[in-house]
Amino acid sequence: MPRLVFLNGLPLNAFPIATVELVVHPFVPLRALVENALADGMQVLCYIRHPATLQVLNRVLIGITELKPSDELYRYQPGDRLIVVTLKKPIRGQEVTRLTYSDLDIREVEVKIPP
Repeated sequence: MPRLVFLNGLPLNAFPIATVELVVHPFVPLRALVENALADGMQVLCYIRHPATLQVLNRVLIGITELKPSDELYRYQPGDRLIVVTLKKPIRGQEVTRLTYSDLDIREVEVKIPP
């Protein structure tokens, strides 16, 4: 089953031990992306555990789905669509508790595995 996967970083150890090409794309509107993914029968998974980030994302997705964090380690599966969500201006050593959607840097990462 194809998956739409939300990550807070790009864990390189999630990919097979082979050469992969990662292409980072500017992001499309989040709500439309998730609506289309669900309409296409994709499973939506979330590996983001930061509470403030999840609150912002879930406000945008209200009425469509609710992202729930996973304690598992992400492992790439062919066909996964990766959405990486980070803070535009992270503050080292501090837990950010108040965020807005404009504080987030959201990118889609395309994974290409050569034959």
